[in-house]
Order: sequence, then C-alpha cells, then structure tokens
Amino acid sequence: MKLNSIFSKQTDTVLDSINNYQKALMEDINLKIRITYNQRTYTTHPIEWKNKTIIFESPMTGVDNVILPHNLPLNIIFVSKIALFYSKITISKSYSQENKLYYVAEITAPLLKKQQRESFRLDVLIDAQYDVMTYENNIPKVECSDFGTCVNISIGGMCLVTSKQLHTKDQLMISFTLAGVPLTFGGEVLFMGEKTEQGNFSHRIRFVDLDAADINQLNRLIFTIQRQQIKRP
Repeated sequence: MKLNSIFSKQTDTVLDSINNYQKALMEDINLKIRITYNQRTYTTHPIEWKNKTIIFESPMTGVDNVILPHNLPLNIIFVSKIALFYSKITISKSYSQENKLYYVAEITAPLLKKQQRESFRLDVLIDAQYDVMTYENNIPKVECSDFGTCVNISIGGMCLVTSKQLHTKDQLMISFTLAGVPLTFGGEVLFMGEKTEQGNFSHRIRFVDLDAADINQLNRLIFTIQRQQIKRP
C-alpha cells in the first residue's frame, strides 16, 4: 500500500503540471518542442496532446525523418512565447499518415517552467565571424571559420543566423562589433539551428567564460544602443 501511494502521488504531480500549462501552451500557434537524443536536439511541432499522451511530427534532417527510439526516456523542451518548459517523454509507438511520420509518447515527468529570457535581449543586425573550436589536450584548434549575422543579443548570449547548420554543444569563438567596439567572446550552441525561410539556420548561443569586466562592458553597450533606438523618430 505504501509503494502504491508513492507512485500515485508521482503520477498526480505529472498530471497536475500538465493541467496547469497545457491549455496555454497549445493556444500558442508558434509552439515548438525540442527533443534531445544521442547528444543532438531536434525541433518539431506537437499535433495532439491529451493528458499525458502527446503526438508530434517526426523531426527532420534534410529530407529524412529522425528515427527516435521507443521505450527510452528522452528530454523534451516546450518552447513557447511565455516560457520554456522542461520534461521527459517515452515514445510508445510511431505511425505514418499522408507520407508523414508521427510519434506517440507519454510525458513521464512534471513540466518545469523556466523563464525564456533572463536578461534584456536587444534586437540588432550585425555581422559576426565565428570559429568552431575543438580541443586536444586542452589546446584550442580552429576546426572551421565562417560568417553569420547576429539578430539579437543579451549579456547571456545571442541569436546567430548562419548559412551552415551548427550542432548542440559546438564551442565557438565569435567576433563582432557592437556600438563601434570590437568584441570576441566564447560561445556554446544550445540547440541545433531552426531553418529560416531564406534557407539559413537560426542558433541560440550562450556566452561562456565572460568575466565581470566583459559583462559590464557588454551591458553598457547594449543599453547604449537601446537608448539610440528609442531616440530615433
């Protein structure tokens, strides 16, 4: 009896969290879900959601469906306009309909809410050079270099649009000029890039290893540009 009581409480916790957030999430027409498997994160859309059962389109890599495992716990993030919600799912089955692959999964952990933006994010349009770094015996090496466009920035990171797909946890060195000041920061790719209408990839980048002086300078530059934008007619 004691064990059954414990398990019932856990199930209620999952359902309670779903009941708290499901309606608002499904009313967001731009709702996305991100699923992590084999150290990669894939983005797709939910199709149907009832209690703990959720149905979603198979993520795609190019023209191919991403084959996700059944009966294994997977991390999932609900990305909405109000917040990020973290949870876990287990896929029970898949099926094809009208040449599309769908997955049926059970939500197995409570939805945990995390505010999507912890710091002010400034919309910009600036060129950036990035180097993808690898480390051998703690010695940094540039694997490849390219250019992209920063479309928004905060003291925590930036959104970087590139012509090439970057991958989760890629380590970058990013160089750009903000308010006339040249900057170079380390960054980490949080998720695989979402494809834009122009065929580019939009990546969320987290800045890493910034010291207090870097943060203060970046914060000052961001608010300098914000004041300039407000003054414009």
